[in-house]
Amino acid sequence: KKLESSSISHPQSPGEDETVEVIVKVRSKDYQPPHVKVRAQIDPFLFTCRIPAKLLQALEDDPNVVSIALSKRLRTDASD
Repeated sequence: KKLESSSISHPQSPGEDETVEVIVKVRSKDYQPPHVKVRAQIDPFLFTCRIPAKLLQALEDDPNVVSIALSKRLRTDASD
């Protein structure tokens, strides 16, 4: 499993409708998975992005993704 659950600051997994900020490590230099917009490039193999939690499985299944770490949970509505 590529998702590092120890990086989750909240004991529950994010809901599919939530937006999460993740740190992604990839195998190939400058690789960007489909449907992912890089927020900050840390180095050629490491970047951060904000994605809907429902896309975590797609990153998990991507053979070019080495690891995924949840950076923090983001609020998705003002009532949280």
